[in-house]
Amino acid sequence: MRPAIVIILLVLNMPSLSAQGLIVLKDKDFSYSAPKDTAILSKLNSSALFGTLEPITQEFYYWVNLFRKYPSLFYKKEVAAFLKEFPEANTAEAKSLETDLLQLKQLPFLMPDEDLLIMSKAHAADLAKRGGVISHVSVDGKDFQQRFTAAGFYRRGAENIFYGSPNALEALIILLLDHGVSDKGHRINLLDPHFNLMGASFSTVSPKKVVAVQEFGAL
Repeated sequence: MRPAIVIILLVLNMPSLSAQGLIVLKDKDFSYSAPKDTAILSKLNSSALFGTLEPITQEFYYWVNLFRKYPSLFYKKEVAAFLKEFPEANTAEAKSLETDLLQLKQLPFLMPDEDLLIMSKAHAADLAKRGGVISHVSVDGKDFQQRFTAAGFYRRGAENIFYGSPNALEALIILLLDHGVSDKGHRINLLDPHFNLMGASFSTVSPKKVVAVQEFGAL
């Protein structure tokens, strides 16, 4: 069995909320393939930043935007495929995600943002160097708000952290499921219609484990 851990911090012009969840899955790879949405890829490739990203990060950008473009279909195809391979994840959280996504309309596209990418890369590398510790506080003591303020001027922002298998689609689905997170904070961030910018980075902890940091922003 292998654990996947997610931690969320949300900043929406209100006091910060944080929560951590854990799900234990069978120790096997999640195998899934489907034709890519060329419109999403075209829009991502219109950003010079996208071509500089590692393949796993590019995959993450693709899947996040596919889910936001087709929430209902994403549940019926990608999430359903995941739950079929990992039935242990088909819990109450999966049912609530189904309810949320089947009634959700298209969300704004999340384009790569240079400052949020720098922020996510620095924090992912920091957490990986510390053995995969899950924290919104950097090794030099800066919390999310301090790191976010230093990144640039944004009206609102949020941060998700994932620790688990080096699979971009699996990381997204686990963040959406939010097992063990009572306020469903990761899901709230991912479903937020106000965000239109994202920085995401994966950093290797071991051959089978990565830390992923996802920063959201809106100008």
